[in-house]
Amino acid sequence: MSEVKPKNIPKHIPKENVYMTAHWMVYVSYACLLGSLYLLINGAFFG
Repeated sequence: MSEVKPKNIPKHIPKENVYMTAHWMVYVSYACLLGSLYLLINGAFFG
């Protein structure tokens, strides 16, 4: 087996990325999902 050298990571980047809150794109995705469901249901029953 070959010896694999660890990558040189800059000091300001943590070894493990730990997220304590949700990313803003999660909220955007849920908003798009809810908006599209509203339009689908509204069009199906009241269109």
